[in-house]
Amino acid sequence: MDYMKPESLNRTLAIIAWGKDEKGQDDVAIVTGILTTSDDAFFLHRGSENLPFRIQGQWLDRIGEVQPENKDLLQGADFQLSLSVGNLADDDLVSYKGL
Repeated sequence: MDYMKPESLNRTLAIIAWGKDEKGQDDVAIVTGILTTSDDAFFLHRGSENLPFRIQGQWLDRIGEVQPENKDLLQGADFQLSLSVGNLADDDLVSYKGL
């Protein structure tokens, strides 16, 4: 069973998305929002102008606390989730609405 740190619920979560740009150079994006749950699913809510982003169950145990020295870098988030992002076909982008 996937484990989510209960203290991270309803707190600010930073998703750190690592990937490569079109030139093959390292690229990183940071998005923040509030980690919530609904109907046994977890979501990153980024305000009323953005769709909620579903947090996959297998990612839950990778959520960790942000160290004080990294808070500014991670936009004041309390918790972080680091993900590797590969290239997606346009049809696959539908799954990632909300980021």
